Amino acid sequence: MNNFNEPIIWGTTKENKVAKLYKLKNKNIEMEVSDYGCTITRLLVPDKNGKIDDIVLGCQSLQEYEDFSPSFGCIIGRTASRIN
Repeated sequence: MNNFNEPIIWGTTKENKVAKLYKLKNKNIEMEVSDYGCTITRLLVPDKNGKIDDIVLGCQSLQEYEDFSPSFGCIIGRTASRIN
């Protein structure tokens, strides 16, 4: 059974839109996803020995995603619904 927490404010985009982070977790896995491009910012999973680690390649802040990211972790990239 998943645990859905209230979103937290992640930051404000250059277009002055508020981006939020949502945390989803179950017994073994925890994920943080933003409503900014449906970006997965954190995914904590156990390895075969039970050691938990973040396996997402990405940036540390919303501003870094806007300035430097080639859509790391984004489900909806910069060309969403614009390519036929």
